[in-house]
Formats: sequence, structure tokens, C-alpha cells
Amino acid sequence: MHLLSQDYDNNFFDQEGKLHGAHTKSRYNKLEYVHHYENGKLTEVVNYQLVLEDESPLKGIFKNGQPYEGYFVREGGEVELGITDYYEKGKLVSQYSIPITELGLNNNLLTEKTIFKNERIYEGPAYKELRLKDGNILVVAEHYSEGKVDSVTLLYGGVDYAEVLQVSFENDGYSLTPITFQENNVTSASLHVKFIDSNCGTLSLVSNGTPIVLLNFVSGPLTRNIHAKDGLVCYFIKDNCIFYQNIETQVVPDENSLNDQSFLFSVIDNLLTDIIQPISRIEKMDHTHFFTFKNIAAGFLHFKDGEPFEGTLIKPSKNSGTFTLTPYHNGQKADSSMDQTLQQIKDLLREIYGGD
Repeated sequence: MHLLSQDYDNNFFDQEGKLHGAHTKSRYNKLEYVHHYENGKLTEVVNYQLVLEDESPLKGIFKNGQPYEGYFVREGGEVELGITDYYEKGKLVSQYSIPITELGLNNNLLTEKTIFKNERIYEGPAYKELRLKDGNILVVAEHYSEGKVDSVTLLYGGVDYAEVLQVSFENDGYSLTPITFQENNVTSASLHVKFIDSNCGTLSLVSNGTPIVLLNFVSGPLTRNIHAKDGLVCYFIKDNCIFYQNIETQVVPDENSLNDQSFLFSVIDNLLTDIIQPISRIEKMDHTHFFTFKNIAAGFLHFKDGEPFEGTLIKPSKNSGTFTLTPYHNGQKADSSMDQTLQQIKDLLREIYGGD
């Protein structure tokens, strides 16, 4: 076929203006990839950047415009995991990638393998990338075993900062363990959330086998007066209901622990901005809730010696559909209380904090 034109990027076009022939991309005089076109259709891709078990370059053949045979490197995303799909006769068989813990190390070796059965993940990691409200990126790797999620690795970070957590599922809860990433110094601390039932349990931060934080929590809908243990009661509005969560502190961290485990303490802070709930390897998991501030509490109340001490006591009022709000200061009850509907409480929070 007679080629009529060539642009500044050395791309060739046929008489109808369609891409044709080999189109290359290089960086710093190093070949990265070659795309082959015929009559404007992509027929073959060759990647020179990534290496798989001494196999380089990675070649992939298209048929009828779809991946058919060989290796196809996915494009897009802000984190370069090198995700590469491998096809045999048009079927997705496996996927290869750079491990999360090796990102940013100028590593181009595809040592992670994901196996598909009937084009569904059976073994290995599945990735997704999320942009959080704080501007940071969250990379999620769900690790499958025999078609089910076995554990999750989370990379959270920005331009010059990143942390990696391993989420492990247990019969009565889950644990979060930091993983060494680049130059990070990771201690032996881990965060454990265990449930007695779906509404109560313990949250502990353990270092070298010793708890440096231990909290008991109990939560539920505010449908009756509650008898809280000494500690903090937080009230949250969820699903057009008010829920309470009573946090009882058993072990208080010292200043050194706060400094040494600042990242895990930030995770604890985020967990406590919502009702602590079980997570499951089976059910769809909200991977962001370890790193994001969830809800503005509708109220706080400290209990001391079994009685309200500081804050606002909220309880269902005798009038259906309203709640009685009673302030306390230094153990003394205010002279007056007020009844408000759920909508009035929402409006008050919106007036104070803004937003929805």
C-alpha cells in the first residue's frame, strides 16, 4: 500500500488518512513500545519496558480489534503497576503485575501472577485505584484464593508519602498490619478489631505482644435510654436514624506510642468517626474507611462513675419522632432541655459544620 504522509511523531498514514505500519514510542533514547497498524486497526503491540520471567519484549496479537493472543499491558491510572493481561485464543487466562510493595523502586519485573478461570479471578491479586477526598491515592489489591478474597493490601499515599497495610480476616474480626514500603521503618505494631457480636467488641493496638491501646465498644440505634459505661458516647445520624457508640478505654497510649505509631493512630481516629462494623472477605468492602473521616457526630457525652459528666445527653423523648437533648457540664445537668426532631438536629449540624 502506498503511504502518503508522515507526521512529526513518525506516524505513517495511508491514502485514507488511517494509521498504518509500526508506531514507536521512546524515552531517553530507550524504546518503550511498538504498535502495529493495518488500515487504521491495531494488530499487534510490543512492550519493551516490562519483563516477565526473562521474557522480553512482551507481544500481543489482536483479532477483529480485540486481544487474541499474548500479552497486553493496560494503560491509564496514576500508579504504574504494569498490569499485563495474557490471552490465549481470545480468552483471558492470567494477569501479571509489579507487587505493590515494590512500587517506586524502578522495578519492571512482573512477579505477581493472577490466574483466571472462566474469565473470573481464581488465584492472585485484583487491583483498583481510588482517588480520595484528601487528594491522596488508595491502591487496593484484593488477594484471591480459590475464587474468594483471602486478604487485602492497601497502599495509601501522595506524591512523596505512602504507607502500606495488610488487611487479614479472622473468624471474629480483622487485623491491620503495616508492611515495609521503600524507606519506611515499620515496627511490629498491628491493629486488631474483634467482635463479640455485630454491635460490640474490642479495638486494640498491639506492639511486641503488648496492647498500647485497648478500647471496648458498644453501638446500636438510639431507640431507648442507654446505660453507658465510663468513657465516651458518640451519636451519629445514619439512614435517617440516630445511632450511639459507647467507647470505653481500657489501656491509654503514652506519648512515645502516639509518636511511634502515628499512622495507625490516624486509622483509629478514622474508624471512630463512624459506627465500627464487621467487614467480611465475602461481602463488598469499603476500602476507604480506614483513611477517610466519615461522619460529623450529632453529639458527644462523657460518662463518669456511671453518670453523664460532660457533653450532651440525647435520648428518645416522650413525643414520638423527637429527641430530648440535655447538656451536662462537670457532672451538673443544665436547667433546661430541648426536644428536637431528627431534621432539626440535621439542620443544626449543617449550620455549624456546613455541607450536606
